[in-house]
Amino acid sequence: MAGPVGKTGDGVVVSIRLAPGARNEAIAGLAEGVDGGSVLKAPVTAPPEGGKTNRALIYLLSRSRKLPRGRFSLVSGAASRNKRLLISGDPEELAKTLERRTGADHG
Repeated sequence: MAGPVGKTGDGVVVSIRLAPGARNEAIAGLAEGVDGGSVLKAPVTAPPEGGKTNRALIYLLSRSRKLPRGRFSLVSGAASRNKRLLISGDPEELAKTLERRTGADHG
């Protein structure tokens, strides 16, 4: 199973399954994605309306990874629970940080 973190020339792309309307916000480990690869599970308290969950997800990741929100951009999945986010920066450093903090393999 491929990991949720893929390196690009601009940073890393992270595959995430969002769970809106949760009681708590966290990076809750790994799950199997729709393509058979793995994704990060991320429950957020925001309701699924008007982009609130996307903003909550970026805030959660930026806060938990101690990175500025401006380094995050949505690649795909704006209206879906399955999302791909680009985190801009050094791909090697970001991949190692994400792997260390989430247990996620990178490719």
